Amino acid sequence: MRKFEVPEDLLLPENEGELLFAQRVAELSYLYTKESYRVSTTTVPFLAYECLSVIDDHRQFGLHISGVERVLDELKRKSHQNIIVQKIIDVPLNFYFDHDLSNISKIEDSIRVFSKQLTPIRYLKEASSITLSAGNAEKTKIDFLASEITCALINLGVSQDYIYQESCRIFFNEAKPEAGRRIEKFLESVRAFESGIPTFSALIPIQAGIVELNTDVLKLFRSEIVEQIPDDFVAPPEFVTESEGKHLLFLTQVGSPDYQSAAKLLKRNVVRIHDLLGLFYHKGSNEIGPCILIAKTGEPGTSVLVRSDQNLMQLISDNPRTLAARKLETMIKTLRLPRGEDSEKFFRVVDFHGMSLSSPIPENQLINLWTSLETIAPSLKGKSIVGSVCEGLLPIIGLQYISRTFLNAARDIKRWDKKKFREAMKGIERGEGIIEKTFLLICDPAYDALCTSLLAEMHDFPLLKFRIFDLNRKYKSGKSAEIQIKCHLEKAEQQLHRIYRARNSIVHSAQKDQLTENLIISAHEYFDQVFSLTVELCSKPFTFDNYRDAFSFSKMAFNSYIKSLGEIGADPPSDASKFVWRAS
Repeated sequence: MRKFEVPEDLLLPENEGELLFAQRVAELSYLYTKESYRVSTTTVPFLAYECLSVIDDHRQFGLHISGVERVLDELKRKSHQNIIVQKIIDVPLNFYFDHDLSNISKIEDSIRVFSKQLTPIRYLKEASSITLSAGNAEKTKIDFLASEITCALINLGVSQDYIYQESCRIFFNEAKPEAGRRIEKFLESVRAFESGIPTFSALIPIQAGIVELNTDVLKLFRSEIVEQIPDDFVAPPEFVTESEGKHLLFLTQVGSPDYQSAAKLLKRNVVRIHDLLGLFYHKGSNEIGPCILIAKTGEPGTSVLVRSDQNLMQLISDNPRTLAARKLETMIKTLRLPRGEDSEKFFRVVDFHGMSLSSPIPENQLINLWTSLETIAPSLKGKSIVGSVCEGLLPIIGLQYISRTFLNAARDIKRWDKKKFREAMKGIERGEGIIEKTFLLICDPAYDALCTSLLAEMHDFPLLKFRIFDLNRKYKSGKSAEIQIKCHLEKAEQQLHRIYRARNSIVHSAQKDQLTENLIISAHEYFDQVFSLTVELCSKPFTFDNYRDAFSFSKMAFNSYIKSLGEIGADPPSDASKFVWRAS
């Protein structure tokens, strides 16, 4: 969660809902947002398409019916809870979903009708309309609508980075519009593609390799080599410097909703040209410069410099280089895995993660990430590949969920006001460490007065205030905390199955999935959680020296953890250590 300087008009009480929407969209679309607060993978219309695809796979390849049941249950749950769906669909939802699984043809017919009524564009328009009429007090509704609009835009091909840039520009960096509200201007800006997808052309500096290719090869990718920057482009000084002494690859007719999503398509084309050449010349490199100069076709003077070196694998919590070196040194000194029976498996997992980091193609990153998850999770007799991965990973993800959630909350409050956060922490007499103390501050009734005084200061940050209220509601007892963990694991299981299906689509049918980028970030987060905890469990003072024992312990620890939360029942939290799990 990032904090912005808020314009005076958005600080007015009557605009609190609009400010909450602005801050939430910026958080959703910010590429480094953590876990549960990042944009969802799919909206209901695209989930309906996914359901039809899974039904088709079930029929064509004889896959188990549980795959259909899993996606259908998710579609049913998301539809019944959705105010946008309820506005569009006239027939009661049970007519679409209440069918026997043995009648797969009837299910398919119903979902197909449902998807034709609930098209992605219609869904986005209805979500925008409801948002504009939402009242200031409807915080949960605004939070939901911001999430659905952001996700719907990304599903339709709009770049997440573009949504973020537009939200920052319109809500926080520009003067108030002369007519209308900022929120109206934002929705018009990000939905500009509805009047037609624009086409782009681009210039990319290159050195060797592609320069020698015949024009017929380059025509396959609507590209050619040029010596000078065409008149339609206005090149900034850094691009001129970057292109000195190099040829320019000129690519044309790339259809895309915005500059950033066009840049991704263009980069993919350049990498593919290099890969084609690599079939016959194995010493080449597919590296391209850090920037691409892009312009809208037929609109001189619209050129924009877009970074081309963004790697989805880097959109995750990271360490400074010197700290990373120290952590590696500590790991090697204490970790048993590199020297034990699983040494080959350990280094193979590291290799697959490394291949994901080095690949510029998102689909290759996803394949290698999934393979690393499949390698690290023990195979289970009678379980499918994805079943073994889920059974191995989910307990580890569940054990760390509350800890990660309240670490993020602590960082958000500290980012808002470091001094006030430090003072609040001094007022928490119980709890060990910043995570437990933040948990008590937000959830323990004994600290209600301290938390309320902190919330009273957040007049310019309604999103953070809403988040704290929401966490208080969700973790007010052991039973409610248990429900939140199980709900998160249900979503994580759906996501793991989605990652596996996307991996299979890439490998077996070479299909491109619009959801791939979001799935990469989820897969990487799951990998980091599992890798870090298994490393901890296989290091001193623990005695485990292989993955199977570490995963078995995690499963037992998770069952014990969930049982203890259930035993707390409806009692309010007072002992944070019972909620925030620690390995030691």
